[in-house]
Amino acid sequence: MNLPLIAAVATACVLAGIALAIASFTVPPTRPAVRRAAPTFKALDALSGRTRRILIWSTIAGVLAALLTGWPVLLIAIPATALGLPYLFDANSEKRALQRVEAMGKWVSALAGSLGGGNSLEQALRSSLRSTSDEIKPEVSRLVARVNSRIPIKTALRAFADDLDDAMGDKIVAALMLGAERRGAALSGVLHDLATSLEDDLRARRSVAASHSAPRTTARGITVLMLVVTGFMFTRADFNAAYRTPLGQLILLVLLAAYALLLYWMGGLAAPQKPPRFLTRTEGGGPQ
Repeated sequence: MNLPLIAAVATACVLAGIALAIASFTVPPTRPAVRRAAPTFKALDALSGRTRRILIWSTIAGVLAALLTGWPVLLIAIPATALGLPYLFDANSEKRALQRVEAMGKWVSALAGSLGGGNSLEQALRSSLRSTSDEIKPEVSRLVARVNSRIPIKTALRAFADDLDDAMGDKIVAALMLGAERRGAALSGVLHDLATSLEDDLRARRSVAASHSAPRTTARGITVLMLVVTGFMFTRADFNAAYRTPLGQLILLVLLAAYALLLYWMGGLAAPQKPPRFLTRTEGGGPQ
């Protein structure tokens, strides 16, 4: 255990505690200074509750690990690892995207059936809400709410395209906007064809997702190997002696940063490429 390091960290904590205690008694509770300090925590406020908890606990773990091992680099390495790895190897986002495409296909099929029964587009949209999958139910609910609020159907559909934010969603909206203009029974057949197109797109995306699993598996294996080697390094004083020096800590930090960049690059290779939309947003927020 590195006693000088422990003493330095403990002294810093004590001094920080004293400074906070003095500030709590001398600084008024409502002053412009408090408002000026708020932007410092804007980045933390933007984080989700789960991410904030990971950051807090990983920082505590980093401090304890640095105190126990005498390796200050762990103050940075542990929080960075805890925050970065879940995002690098997250396959749920791609799975959710596939589920949304599948939900859009089912919704379009239900809408086509309702229109084929003689309902108007507005009536079909309202009745489709009952059978809409959870993946796109919030977006369809907002669309129906706009229709019920007497918002022009084309305006409501443009906002719906922004809510879906997907190239296939743009195709659906384009077909519905055309049907809203013509008000003919042909829209049902167009939507049936579109549902078939969505099934083809879903199969293609699933094939691409399967090919993305290989880089993730490789990155996981390399990461586990690196953690094993790092753990072995901590158990061998003769092996890690060079890294205990200030220069050694700096070199280790550079090596870890280079490895993190490689993982980020591999994560980018495995990330799904979202097809570009053809209904672009206007300054007012709707597609044009």
